[in-house]
Amino acid sequence: MTQAIYQALQSSTCLGSCFWINPSGATSQHLSNSYAAVCHTGVVNGVQSSLQNLFQSLSYVAGLVFWSPQDFPTLMYASAGVVVVAAILYSVFVCCCRDKGTQL
Repeated sequence: MTQAIYQALQSSTCLGSCFWINPSGATSQHLSNSYAAVCHTGVVNGVQSSLQNLFQSLSYVAGLVFWSPQDFPTLMYASAGVVVVAAILYSVFVCCCRDKGTQL
């Protein structure tokens, strides 16, 4: 079933195939390390880790700002919006790699 869905999405337009999670299990860290030179791998991982910590801290700050139960929908929609934006950005990254002929 999963293979049939994957093949259907691969045969569709780029937008359709870009929203499919890579079935080979490649993570964003694996993909970014494959494009960075070996001497820059530590820098790439450090920047990735610092950005993750920054956004995690921002989520805590948002919880402090919107602390009342009436504000919970605001946090819920913000969280859902961030997940959607992340999925779109990852999909664009995958499309750009496929357009360049890079095998992911």
